[in-house]
Amino acid sequence: MIIAFIAAAAVIAADQFSKYIVKTNMTLGESFNLIPHILNIRYIENQGASFGMLKDHRWVFMVFSSVALVIMCAMIVYLGRKSTAEKNLFMNISIAFMLAAGRGI
Repeated sequence: MIIAFIAAAAVIAADQFSKYIVKTNMTLGESFNLIPHILNIRYIENQGASFGMLKDHRWVFMVFSSVALVIMCAMIVYLGRKSTAEKNLFMNISIAFMLAAGRGI
């Protein structure tokens, strides 16, 4: 169970660090190839969902993501209490990655 929360924290930290690096070293719209033909980094900002939908209704995302985060935390705790920890490790890590991605920051 604790591994899942550590994994989620690591993903969140890496995400925030990469955002900080991009914001402090790039201008809006600028891009560069991190790994040629594989990974391109481009600085863009999106205030809404896909393609800027619901831009002025951020509260909708905050409500839905908060509910989802609580459910995912409960699932990690529930699965962590089961006796077959090895079986649930993959599931816990998977949920932790979704938890990190949906934190809404």
